[in-house]
Amino acid sequence: MTIYFIRVGHSGPIKIGYTRHFAFNRIGTLQGASPWPLTIIGHVEGSPAQEKHLHSTLAEHRMRGEWFAPNDRVIEVVARVLADEYPWVSLDLQGNDVARGSTRSRTSWDPGLAMAIKAVRGGVSALARGLGVSRQNIYGWRRIPVDHVVAIEEITGIAREHLRPDVFEGYRRKPQNEGAA
Repeated sequence: MTIYFIRVGHSGPIKIGYTRHFAFNRIGTLQGASPWPLTIIGHVEGSPAQEKHLHSTLAEHRMRGEWFAPNDRVIEVVARVLADEYPWVSLDLQGNDVARGSTRSRTSWDPGLAMAIKAVRGGVSALARGLGVSRQNIYGWRRIPVDHVVAIEEITGIAREHLRPDVFEGYRRKPQNEGAA
């Protein structure tokens, strides 16, 4: 699943779209309907909710449909997404921007997962790399799966009882010198 960025020529409008296939397949379809040459700026692994989030974030720059004016703000957001520096952490599972206080959310990340993502420089992408899973895997979590808690504790430095208090409530760490004879 891919979020792609296609541009008319080298300075024209930018299309922000989503496809379940390769972006190169999508450009062929679009090129057939366009009188101007199209180029792929880039593409990243992503979800429909993330595409929706980008459309919402850039709504004031929308020209028509999924096409956006090629101004500094749009180019900055596209560049940050492609550089894996975009702050996706503010999204809930439906693609609502919880940092902006959306009330449309029905399900969002629990505090332990949100805290872990915020604690890692690079957010979801860095956490996913550290765990050896995809970003989409993490976007699909409501809370941290128990089998990932210890690894996330090591990556973030956040105690497991804060990451999953429902599982590790009352967890007592052994003192470092305990067991030494």
